[in-house]
Amino acid sequence: MADETAAAEAQQVEVGQSPATSSAPAFQEGEKIVAHGLVGARQLNHLPGRILSFDESKERYGVFFFHDGSKKSLKGENLRKLQAPEEKELREIFSTEVASQKFKKLIEERDFGFVEFEDENLQRLVGKLLLAGYWAENVAVMQDVAEDLNLSFMPKFARAVELVRMLETSESMSDAIAQAGEEVSQDSDLKAIFDMLKRRGHDFGF
Repeated sequence: MADETAAAEAQQVEVGQSPATSSAPAFQEGEKIVAHGLVGARQLNHLPGRILSFDESKERYGVFFFHDGSKKSLKGENLRKLQAPEEKELREIFSTEVASQKFKKLIEERDFGFVEFEDENLQRLVGKLLLAGYWAENVAVMQDVAEDLNLSFMPKFARAVELVRMLETSESMSDAIAQAGEEVSQDSDLKAIFDMLKRRGHDFGF
């Protein structure tokens, strides 16, 4: 019997589920985190939050999200400690991502908005930077970048970018506003994107 018990415990240790530590919290109350890998609540991916509690029976963390004040119960596997990255980690990210120079130029020119995320290479780079804690010391900026990135994964994002660019370049602003407003009002996916942008202070005239 003792041999069977020892074998079972050894098997658990092999898969990283030691019976003595399986429910021990990996994050402490008050610790800042960034969410990732969520499927049912994808809008929270890449966003920063704070640990409120740990439910040992469910092995879930109570998390407070800064951007909207919401509280969620999430698994530890969907959380990562939010802290400034080491230079080595940043060098590795920038040296392996093709959008690195474009990103740095956009940051220098302060021309970094949600429309830039039509570039999938930039999406991937910024996703890595958010998880690495690139903006860990400026949560407000991190929230804006994360929300912009998350918009790019929504249905009709590409069309939303086209409409924004049309509004920026049209010679007849009134006609462009009327056209964009009518299309958005008739498409729930587009409306969801523009409603989120409006809540964050963007004004499109419709």
